[in-house]
Amino acid sequence: ALRWAFVIGFWRTRTAVARSPATTAPPRDLDRSFVQYSVNQYIGRVRYPRDALKRQLQGTGRLRVVISRSGEVQSWEIIESTGQRLLDREIERVAKSVEQLDPLPDYYERPRAILIVPFSFVMDIPE
Repeated sequence: ALRWAFVIGFWRTRTAVARSPATTAPPRDLDRSFVQYSVNQYIGRVRYPRDALKRQLQGTGRLRVVISRSGEVQSWEIIESTGQRLLDREIERVAKSVEQLDPLPDYYERPRAILIVPFSFVMDIPE
């Protein structure tokens, strides 16, 4: 019997704006719960492609998502391919399906945030 699992990896956020002068405190990053909730909006939509299961294809990839203050997904790109076209197409399908996330929290001072979403397609194949 072939079993498969989808594994969530680590995430991080970055911004696309210049830093403030050194005399001010650095802006606060997004808290872990906001990032995890946002990542889960992507992970929850993943379906391991049937043909990839049949061919026992596995791989990990990363998606970079730019989010506006209002939570609108402004852009996305695969920054690390899984090495398998079928799996990359699933990441693209998921990315296209998410148009809106929660607005950025009030404490987050920057105009946009960059979310890195890890995807890991892994099968438990008996020997």
